[in-house]
Amino acid sequence: MPTPWRFVVDEALPGAVNMARDAALFARAEESGSPQTTLRFYRWDVPTLSLGNKQRAASAADEGFCRRNGIALVRRPTGGAAVLHHLELTYSVVSNDRGYFPQHGIMAIYLQISRALCRGLQALGVPARIVSHGALGPARSDNYIRNPYPCFSAASHFELVVGEHKIIGSAQKRGRRAFLQHGSIPCAYDWPLQAGSMRAREEDLRKVMTSIGAHVPDVPPYRDLAAAFTRGFEEVFGLDPLVSPAELSAEELQLARSLEAQFQVNGMETENGGDGASGAAQ
Repeated sequence: MPTPWRFVVDEALPGAVNMARDAALFARAEESGSPQTTLRFYRWDVPTLSLGNKQRAASAADEGFCRRNGIALVRRPTGGAAVLHHLELTYSVVSNDRGYFPQHGIMAIYLQISRALCRGLQALGVPARIVSHGALGPARSDNYIRNPYPCFSAASHFELVVGEHKIIGSAQKRGRRAFLQHGSIPCAYDWPLQAGSMRAREEDLRKVMTSIGAHVPDVPPYRDLAAAFTRGFEEVFGLDPLVSPAELSAEELQLARSLEAQFQVNGMETENGGDGASGAAQ
C-alpha cells in the first residue's frame, strides 16, 4: 500500500524559521530508511527576500531599500535567483519515496510537481500551463550568481505561466535519498517593493510576472488556497485520501531551530558556500 503523505499548513513565520523547517524535513528524509513525503504550505511574517544558496547578497539585493521598507533577508537551502516573498502562498515538497518519485533527476521531479501545481491553479480559475522550455525574459549572458536577475524574470523548463507571464517560481535541492523542492505562488504583487528590493525596473517585472489575483475576482483565504493545491497533488499523484493532515514533530522542530542561523543573512556578505542544487530556477 502506498505510504501516506503528510500535509502541513504553517502560519506566518520568520524567513529563517521557514527555511530551517524545510531543511529539517529534508535532513530527516535523507537520513530515513523508510519512505516519507511531506507537503507543506507556509507564509512569511514580513516581506522577505530569499537568496539562492550561492548568490552574492551584495549584487542580488538592495540592502538599503530592504532596511528602509522592512524587508528581511534570508538564504534558501536551494539555489537559484532572488525572490521577494510577500502576498503569497509558499509550498514545499520533501520526499525520499521512489514509489511516487521514481526518477531522481531534477527535471523529472520538477515536471511531476508542476503538473500538481498546475491542477491547483486551474481549479482556482487561473488558466495556467506548463512551459516545456525557453525563457520569457531577455536572454542572459551570464549566470544568476555573478549577475543575478530576479527569479520571476524568466520561466525555465517545466515552470508555470499564464499567457507569457510566469506565475510560480521553484527551486530544488537533492541528496542521495531525498529531495526538497519549494516555491513561491504569488496572490498579488506590491510592484514597487518587488522592484526596489532587487534593483529591478518595475515595468520589466510587470511584463513577465503575474499572480493569482490577476486572474480571479477574489483570492481565496490562505487555508482554502492550500486546500486547492493539496487537491491538485491528490489528483496528480493518486493520493486521495492519502494526504494526512499533520504537524512537524518535536524532533523536527528542534532540528529546525538548530539550523536557523545558517539561513540568516547578516549584512551584505559576498557569498555563502552552501551545497544545494537549484532546480529549474528560483
